[in-house]
Amino acid sequence: MVSLSFTGNAPIAFLHELTKNAAIKNYVKIGRAHLLLRRPALRQACSVAYPTSIADMLSNYGEAVEFRDWISRTRNASYLNLLDEYEQVCRDLEQELVVKLAA
Repeated sequence: MVSLSFTGNAPIAFLHELTKNAAIKNYVKIGRAHLLLRRPALRQACSVAYPTSIADMLSNYGEAVEFRDWISRTRNASYLNLLDEYEQVCRDLEQELVVKLAA
């Protein structure tokens, strides 16, 4: 399973932006929504209850997508080196989810 690895102060700035919005994000829902936008064929598999392991993967995927998008939006030179890494993390998590949900 792919794991998230924050480096430097990027996660602190990211978390600060999240708390500014004063909303608690449900990363499982975010991950599921993003996955279904990218892979509409998985709608049937995502419409039924799934085990905790898949919910955890969806949460990780949702968090990675949000962090990747935040890096892309901020265009801060300090964090741009992480953009390629998080693009790859998102692709890897997406592929793992496709395999798990297709089983």
